[in-house]
Amino acid sequence: MEELARRLGLRTDPQIFFWSAGLMVVFLLALLVFPEPIGAAFGTGREWIVTNLGWFFILGVTSWLVFLIWVAFSKYGHLRLGKDGDKPRTRTSPGSRCCSRAGSAPS
Repeated sequence: MEELARRLGLRTDPQIFFWSAGLMVVFLLALLVFPEPIGAAFGTGREWIVTNLGWFFILGVTSWLVFLIWVAFSKYGHLRLGKDGDKPRTRTSPGSRCCSRAGSAPS
């Protein structure tokens, strides 16, 4: 395994990489061979999660938003990327450009 990882140029632990890749292939093959039963199981699981853990999802999203707002208004909200004295190449922020690109992407 070490030799194959070296030839492939992997910079990760080969045992973790190959086990993960193998499990993904097995999972993909199971989905391709048995789509209806696995789809039904996923549907049942999703329905149970929505019914029983919907509050947990809302709590998690709300906590994440509160954390992001806190970071935005803390000293880290004004963190500049790049070297000291670097000027932005454009007047708009990368975040606003990203959001405008995402909204105008062809479907």
